Amino acid sequence: MTLIQHWHRFQWNRRRARRLREFDREAEAYFAGQSRGEFPMGEPTLVADHYARKKFRAVAGGAPVFVKLYRGKAVAEARRNVALHETFSQSRIHVPRLIHADLGEETLQRYNLGCIVLEWVEGKPVASGDARGAAAALENLALFHGIAASIADSAVPRWDEPAAEDAAREIVEALRLTLDPFGAEEERFAWDVARRGAKPLLSEAPPPVLLHMDYTPLNLIRRPNGEIVTLDFEDARLGCFAFDLGAALLHFAFGYASDELAAQRPDALFASPRMEPLLQSYFAAGPSGAEGFWRAQGRAALEWSYFSMIGNLAKKSFNPFRYSRAERRRYLAQARRCWKRLRGEIR
Repeated sequence: MTLIQHWHRFQWNRRRARRLREFDREAEAYFAGQSRGEFPMGEPTLVADHYARKKFRAVAGGAPVFVKLYRGKAVAEARRNVALHETFSQSRIHVPRLIHADLGEETLQRYNLGCIVLEWVEGKPVASGDARGAAAALENLALFHGIAASIADSAVPRWDEPAAEDAAREIVEALRLTLDPFGAEEERFAWDVARRGAKPLLSEAPPPVLLHMDYTPLNLIRRPNGEIVTLDFEDARLGCFAFDLGAALLHFAFGYASDELAAQRPDALFASPRMEPLLQSYFAAGPSGAEGFWRAQGRAALEWSYFSMIGNLAKKSFNPFRYSRAERRRYLAQARRCWKRLRGEIR
């Protein structure tokens, strides 16, 4: 790794650490204020940490609840989340019950955050190695995509060309700061992959559907009665179904960033026999025209998802505040290996 890469990584980590410390103080003040407020909560235990969102398990009214705190501009995501919960309550999609929302301007001005409280869902994440669970997850994704007609354009942003360009820019930056070497030739190749994968999904796609944008086994909880509950749709967008489907296939057919996935190039993944049962589960309940479009452009969708996975691994590899040194080393090794697969340098 070059000296410049080390410097950029140091600056990125320092900014992130400062934001996390500020958010910690704001969250502590909020819970202290709520203990005397209209919706008292106690015993908050951190579940997931992010510089713009925090998730806690807490107790309210003697029962466990799931608390999400959104910092600053992320409060807009929380308001969209509340609107989506109301939409899902009228659909076949199972989501956690919304118990309380504190998203007013007064709370934002006082604590620099907003809060929503959901029921605590008992159950286990859907395992990517479970064939029946994976098929049920893909059918659930099709139902998720099928309710887009009831979503107002003003409530959910569109996953359009500027949004895809911004996402690609983040991926390329993470690769530039992480993979060594990553020079001008690699950067040109990365942009070519991003644009080649995204272009047909944006310009030739069927009518837009509601995208989850983070449809992973960890965001699907199977209750003891077998019901699948969908979590974490703050990043929801309106766009081509194939963006969600490509990522879901990598997760549920192979396991995201698994050694098995890293051992294959994207073109081999597209032709894998593991894909077909999952695709049939999706197409059986999916939007009109989905199968024909996937057969024609699915390879581009899978390549985009594979490229996005490499970027996520690269970002995780230089984040020292959430992962151990061994995990960072593993993420970096996976990112390098998948990048070489994408470049076709390993046969």
